[in-house]
Amino acid sequence: MRAAVAALPHELREIVVLAEYEERSQAEIGLILGCSTKAVEMRLHRARERVRRVLGPALAR
Repeated sequence: MRAAVAALPHELREIVVLAEYEERSQAEIGLILGCSTKAVEMRLHRARERVRRVLGPALAR
């Protein structure tokens, strides 16, 4: 999991770290990064999709 997150582009990795590891809300992340809650939601969705694609084959084993 950590390797998949580390492989994300900085913009997406930062959101995942704040949301999943630091357990920040989307509103808090928006304030920290200076973007809207909707932007946080979309970036988090994209990041999770990328992590799923990377981990998919590993989870199937």
